[in-house]
Amino acid sequence: MAVSLQSTFECFRDHIDDHNDRRERLVKISRYANSQSVMFDILSDITALSKKIIFSLHRIAITQTENPPKEVLEQMRKREEEIQVLFQKAIPDLCGSNTWRYHRQISPALQEWIEAMTFKSYILNSRIPTLEELQSLIPRIAVSNSDYLLGLGDLTGELMRRAINNVSLPGGPVETKRIAGVLRYIQSEMEGLSLGFVIKDFSQKIETLRSSTAKVEDAVYSATLRPEGFGVEYIPAEEQSTHRRE
Repeated sequence: MAVSLQSTFECFRDHIDDHNDRRERLVKISRYANSQSVMFDILSDITALSKKIIFSLHRIAITQTENPPKEVLEQMRKREEEIQVLFQKAIPDLCGSNTWRYHRQISPALQEWIEAMTFKSYILNSRIPTLEELQSLIPRIAVSNSDYLLGLGDLTGELMRRAINNVSLPGGPVETKRIAGVLRYIQSEMEGLSLGFVIKDFSQKIETLRSSTAKVEDAVYSATLRPEGFGVEYIPAEEQSTHRRE
């Protein structure tokens, strides 16, 4: 029954992915073919592939981190290779004097890619790569401090989702507590930079980070207070009086 249900959801996912891929191809066909459109397509593809890597990573439960599903790893490997090919295609338009002239256009795609690569490293290697390590993966594409910080800000949202989704699994409370510590550290470091007037969207990322940290801390608190092995559900304080009246 469980296997059948899982297969059904996987079939749904494959149909949705196929639909999205077809739609993207049709949109590209309808665009006028000029250099700006080609670059837009490249960056859109990098963003879309990075999102797919993130989605694949969420399929790796904390109970599978030491031995991730081979099909998931293979999917990610192929998508990373596709991204590398796309970055290579973008190099001619982003070298020399154009390195920073058009950086604003490529920055959103870089941020999404950074989010995917840092999330992958956290799940598979329990660490967050540095800017220099990420830059070494695409040496001919300039990755700025702003790209890294904003991508790191997006990473925290994925860490929050992972913590919430896995808190009820074996070992989940421990991992959720660990993620809470990572989020608190990133929040402390980013708040100390005071770059709200320098980097666009930085202040918004900080607010989202605070919200993510609070949600994970609440999950840690609930998991800590929830009695283990007694079949007793933890009821938040604000709901306890209602339950007593009933």
